[in-house]
Amino acid sequence: MRIISTYAGHESNISFYDNGKITVIELDKLTNSKYFNLHFTSTVEKAELLEQAMELAGVENDFDMWVNGSYHQRRNGILEFKKLENIINTKRMVYGPGHHTCHAHSAYWQSPFDKAWLISSDGGGNDGYFNIYHCDKTTGPTQDEQIDRFDFGTMYGLLAACIPQVGRSTRWLFDAPGKAMALAGQLDGEPSEQLKAICHKIYSNSKGGWEDLDKVTGLDQADNQNIKRTKGDDTKFITFKDQRLGLKLAKANQIVLQEKFEAILTDRQYNIGLFDDNVILTGGVALNINNNENIKNKFKVNTFIPPNPTDGGLSLGGLFWYMHLVGIPVPDQDYKFSGTPLIENTKITKKRKSSIKTIAKMIKEGAILGIVEGQSEIGPRALGHRSIICDPSNKDVVKKLNKEVKHREWYRPFAPIMLEDQLENIETYDTNDLTKMSYATKVSLEFERKYPAVVHVDGTARVQICEDKDSTVYKLLKEIGTPLLNTSFNDNGYPIVASTEDAYSMLPSLDGIVINGVLIKE
Repeated sequence: MRIISTYAGHESNISFYDNGKITVIELDKLTNSKYFNLHFTSTVEKAELLEQAMELAGVENDFDMWVNGSYHQRRNGILEFKKLENIINTKRMVYGPGHHTCHAHSAYWQSPFDKAWLISSDGGGNDGYFNIYHCDKTTGPTQDEQIDRFDFGTMYGLLAACIPQVGRSTRWLFDAPGKAMALAGQLDGEPSEQLKAICHKIYSNSKGGWEDLDKVTGLDQADNQNIKRTKGDDTKFITFKDQRLGLKLAKANQIVLQEKFEAILTDRQYNIGLFDDNVILTGGVALNINNNENIKNKFKVNTFIPPNPTDGGLSLGGLFWYMHLVGIPVPDQDYKFSGTPLIENTKITKKRKSSIKTIAKMIKEGAILGIVEGQSEIGPRALGHRSIICDPSNKDVVKKLNKEVKHREWYRPFAPIMLEDQLENIETYDTNDLTKMSYATKVSLEFERKYPAVVHVDGTARVQICEDKDSTVYKLLKEIGTPLLNTSFNDNGYPIVASTEDAYSMLPSLDGIVINGVLIKE
């Protein structure tokens, strides 16, 4: 049985099922274009990309079923079908379910839970903004409630884009939430009640919210309706000037998101208990690591966040939905590393693998290295197969990484990656879902003193456990005996590297790259 599932909107992706194995190809990695949208390409380009995706996944263009989840709305899905029907060779085609239903299936079937309470919160879709599902192995995700009075994804992003430290360096609105979340972690304290009250009004669509923000910040309300103006290919966001106020607004925005989200769960807390206190969070808002950690600790629940909660997970959700519908068992595989195989478009002349001791010695001496091996991670965060790593005990490395390697803002954080037996300084309700960099966990003062490069000002860190025993990162962690700093292997404004050529292009700013165990230096 061979199945292809497509999603051709923002963050376009294709999932393949071929006789028991699933491969997810995120098209931004093939085009080296962040947030790539297949919908806006020509038919010839579509054909070339689909052919490349099939070749990488090792499947023939001969499918028993095509799950066409091409866009958020059915109308656009039909239009996309007309463009793709002569490219995809399939016996049958079925339209996938709604946007949030795809999110729900993608997340649930990756989770370890038999039954769970699932929340999908996103900036929009053909089926709302905030959906709640009950899940079990028999029914799969079943929608329980759709709450559209809170568009957390859009409101958080629009408020983020007003902030000078965020909006002035941001081209895509999709980037603003992550930057604002990072900036919020730089304030160890509370913002003013006035700013929080304004954010509450904006989230609730209460009259006068944006006007109140204009009075406090000096924003031009005439431009503030869309928070952006476009000139050519660049998006310019309207921001205010006071950076200290920007820091406080970032924190207020974060706190209010958590309070609003928390209030919804508090009203339905009894229902969570009916599902073994298992909660799955997905949709774009599930990238908010502070909110994820707050939910886990506040409600004392077992949480799961998939590695690909954004639209990059929709084709996998459509595939899981169809497989459940017709009774095909979901394969038992590590979906974190079910992504694009390495594209070897620059040949490696050196073939002999380097010893772990040699690589570990370089790291101890201050080297910053890129790691590339195996199939890539799915989702936006590097988990060890497409990572940049170095010593987290050196605080000066943060400045170098942001300025010279990643070319991004000073406040952007890095994560500690570690083995499970190194968790003694981590403070969180549950450590069972720490493999995907999805939570802002509290760390001890001792941990912060030892590893200042990976701890935020508010005393949290995006703790990540490495379980992949065959990986270079795992072997280095065993050899060195302490956590490492981990960040995605990419330059600012580009997706995570997908090819040897992409990796080589960053070599001048790195001390070396390790490709499938082979160390390469300039």
